Amino acid sequence: MTNSRERYYEQAARHSGLLAPSLREVDYIDTEPRDIVVQIELIEYFERVKRLKADRFQRDLARRLQDAVVNRKTKRTLAAIHAEAQLGKTTLISQTFPAWIMGHDPLFRFALAMYNVTQSQKHGVVVMLLMNSQIHKDIFPNRDGWIHSENKEGWMTNARREFGDGQFSFNPVGLQSGLTGSGFDHLGIDDPYKEAKEAFSPVINESLRNFFDYTVQSRLGMYSNITGMFHRYAYEDLAGYLLDTGDFEYWRYASVCDGDYIHDKTGRRFVDPLGRTEGELVSPERRPWKYYEKKQRNKRVWNSMFQGRPSSEEGDFFNVGKIRVIDRETAERRRQECVALVRSWDQAATAGGGDFTVGALLGIRPDGGVTVFHVWRDQVDSAAKLNKQVKLAASDGPEVAITVPDDPGAAGTHVVWHTQQELAGFTVVGMPTTGSKELRATNLSVAVNDGLVEFADDAELHEDEQWNDVVKTELRNFPLSEFKDVVDAMSDG
Repeated sequence: MTNSRERYYEQAARHSGLLAPSLREVDYIDTEPRDIVVQIELIEYFERVKRLKADRFQRDLARRLQDAVVNRKTKRTLAAIHAEAQLGKTTLISQTFPAWIMGHDPLFRFALAMYNVTQSQKHGVVVMLLMNSQIHKDIFPNRDGWIHSENKEGWMTNARREFGDGQFSFNPVGLQSGLTGSGFDHLGIDDPYKEAKEAFSPVINESLRNFFDYTVQSRLGMYSNITGMFHRYAYEDLAGYLLDTGDFEYWRYASVCDGDYIHDKTGRRFVDPLGRTEGELVSPERRPWKYYEKKQRNKRVWNSMFQGRPSSEEGDFFNVGKIRVIDRETAERRRQECVALVRSWDQAATAGGGDFTVGALLGIRPDGGVTVFHVWRDQVDSAAKLNKQVKLAASDGPEVAITVPDDPGAAGTHVVWHTQQELAGFTVVGMPTTGSKELRATNLSVAVNDGLVEFADDAELHEDEQWNDVVKTELRNFPLSEFKDVVDAMSDG
């Protein structure tokens, strides 16, 4: 921009008094990405400003980030990144990286999105401190890339302030707000969940997916990059959703190399970014084998936090990989074979929100196996719930027993009695709800994990009535799933 301004003033002086301003040549600014000539490698800049010795993992990650910026005119980078906690990911990506970029390209726009804007702003303050340090200014003496702002809500380099488009050089946002009205050349996503249980919440995940689809995608320019740092808590988490698109690379720095990662939805194969053989550690000079001995005892935590895989390939409490799906014809034959049938209910009372009301139709076969024929699940009020119970009872037939929760206290007893009156002619049994959900689900867990449970295929049902995937998802994520109503109903059954 400095050269552009100088040329403009030279032309203005040359034409002063000769041509009216409206007739002077316009010196247009080229808005395409600048060709970056690397003045200092990102990893060297990191070591100088942070005074930390980089390990192999950090060197590889820094090289990939640097290449993403240098090559963005010819190849956009979309990448999900995993590495265990406290390996210096955030220090490199969310602090050092943006300062290094703006030293090379003062017009660059970096947006940092975390689970809330306060967290993003904290890292923005660190970036400001780096860029105002003497060592940064010695490395990047071009004042166009310097800043004079102390606004933690976002700030501009000198060059971008003079550019005058109102967009921040560094824009700290929350993962569900803050990008409206703003573009970016690089979006860094860091810690999308405040705590692990949020990754199992359908409501929060749906909100994050909508934020990405409607807010991020609509502002993704021709030369924009996205990198996101994730732990893989569940198949349905944000990282899983981005990988489902088929557009994202997966830089998975597993703590212990366990071979290639094959994404279940797309079938894409992602090799180890460090080129390790199985069993090699990610940073042996910093964390030897002894460090990981106790970490591996909790399989769920080990997979998600250290290996970058969803909390379990098939599920921990329920191994859903052992659930068979049978066609409708076989299901009809199974129903005739069953020695007992039950429609088991878990009840809620709020329409359009809160917990779900669930009615699961199960049968026990002579060999001791269990067939799940149908699951109805919706958020309805008491009247709609009772209406559905009456309809399904009539459809199931009087040979099917019905269970309803008998919660502690008089209210639970009244609910059971009321349901018995409304479903007169059917066998209605109250099921005590004392004890933990895990304890109540033990028998169901044993049956699933022994391969004794099968589902009737729902493919021929209307999309709104299909239940196979919803039930498997809740079983796989239990007991960390946000909703446990399906498990409660099937357990009582």
